[in-house]
Amino acid sequence: MMKQYPFLIFALLMFISLITVSGCDNSLPNGFPGSEDESHAHPSGWDDPQQHGFAFFDDKSFCEKCHGQDLSGGATNVSCDTCHPASWKEDCTFCHGKKDNQTGAPPLGVHNDDIGFPHSVHVIENTYHIAFCDSCHILPATVDDPKHIDGMYGGEVRCEIIFKDFDNTQYDTTHRTCSNIYCHGNGREPLDGPLSWWTKDYKGLTCSSCHGGYTTSEKLSGKHETHLTVLNLKCSTCHGNMIASDDIIKNKALHINGQVNIQIKQGSYNRDNGTCSVTCHMIEPSWE
Repeated sequence: MMKQYPFLIFALLMFISLITVSGCDNSLPNGFPGSEDESHAHPSGWDDPQQHGFAFFDDKSFCEKCHGQDLSGGATNVSCDTCHPASWKEDCTFCHGKKDNQTGAPPLGVHNDDIGFPHSVHVIENTYHIAFCDSCHILPATVDDPKHIDGMYGGEVRCEIIFKDFDNTQYDTTHRTCSNIYCHGNGREPLDGPLSWWTKDYKGLTCSSCHGGYTTSEKLSGKHETHLTVLNLKCSTCHGNMIASDDIIKNKALHINGQVNIQIKQGSYNRDNGTCSVTCHMIEPSWE
């Protein structure tokens, strides 16, 4: 009888293993790819990214049941890293983007669908500013970070929108509009909104579109109107670290950055009391 123990132990381990693997097969919900064939976890052609990749985006928890929470193999001992390159989890463009730019931002979404142009306008460096993905989103370190892919099967996967530097800015997921937006304001006050994410009126913008111009400077603070329309001074006279004399933004990192950047050519500005010490004035004038 004692001699049969090794065989019984081996048989028991095999039985437990079969139960574990079959549990994976039977855990698939109705409608999940592969559930129409109960003898296999996945159908023929599952290695096609448009099958297993899209299913992963819809609800990665079903993948994790068999392949482990980190997708390194789990009960099946089959890791995603077997086929995918070593850096796939940290490469944003592995799953989305890579059409207009290399940031990973749409228009191409995770289902290879074109979900619109606005991202490219915001993340590609242009005449006025440099924007980054983390201005509006929490950037995950890897694809399996919590809340990065959190949609349920059959539902919409949404990226959490949290504005990095602008606490009062809000995004309406239902209407896809932004409100109380500093970066679309006039430099002094945010745009109350709502502003549609899908707006196409960004083309042809000039300095005057947000701030007013040399003849319409009423949107600006203090003595701007006097300096621009009466004295005909250039913006670069007092903001030389950000804008050039030809009104071209020369340091985009200092534009739309939440701060007023002042660099006076012939003098200095005291932020504490709002006064200037400049050679063009006989006294120390107050800006307001």
